[in-house]
Amino acid sequence: MVLADQGVTASDTQDKAETHFMEARALLNHNSKEASISSLKKCLSLDVNHLGASTYLANLMLALGAGKRCSKVYRNAIRRQKLSPASHFGLMLSVYFYADR
Repeated sequence: MVLADQGVTASDTQDKAETHFMEARALLNHNSKEASISSLKKCLSLDVNHLGASTYLANLMLALGAGKRCSKVYRNAIRRQKLSPASHFGLMLSVYFYADR
């Protein structure tokens, strides 16, 4: 499949998304949370179904105290990946921790 008549295949797009995901994980290991969030968003802009990026992004937002944004990311992940226990658990945590805020 060719995307936007630019000769870019779906596989190329997924490879780029995975590169951003791996970059985000490396940045997270170096405690660069904001840079990691940026890379995760780039990954999800290329592959909206990337469950790993959705989960990492939501967990980072939860750790940074952005409960409402975290819940939104988890809800989107659950809609796309209906059988993901990690997303259901993350949504439950974000609602539990930030329901009163």
